[in-house]
Amino acid sequence: MTKETRTRILAAAIEEIAEHGLGGARTRSIAERAGVNNALVHYHFQTREDLLVEAATTAFAAMAEMAEAPLQSDSVADGIDAMSEMIGSIDPSEPGWQVIMEVMLHARRIPRLGEFALGFLEQYRAVLEARLDAAVADGRLP
Repeated sequence: MTKETRTRILAAAIEEIAEHGLGGARTRSIAERAGVNNALVHYHFQTREDLLVEAATTAFAAMAEMAEAPLQSDSVADGIDAMSEMIGSIDPSEPGWQVIMEVMLHARRIPRLGEFALGFLEQYRAVLEARLDAAVADGRLP
């Protein structure tokens, strides 16, 4: 039940952030959304910032699966097509994407979020660059 409760709290936090932004997200509202008492939220997450950072990393992880698919394709052309399709399918009203936008907006004010977002983007860029370098090296891309 503890892992399930934590998962519900994180899902509620993502919804709360999407609806009210990082600055407007309140632990009491998150607890209500998750169907738990406020003390249980603080049992699982010592601080409000801990909760918000973990909710953000959870949202990023979910979106990362979609963003990684183009990097795994067999050819560069297929990868570019998959990336174009992925970008075209983004629904900015989806809570996960709204959280990602909130993270980008608040990354400078909440250092832990900024470090996480920067690390994520650097890792994605490095994988993409390696894929493109490999395609150039073996002649699949000029």
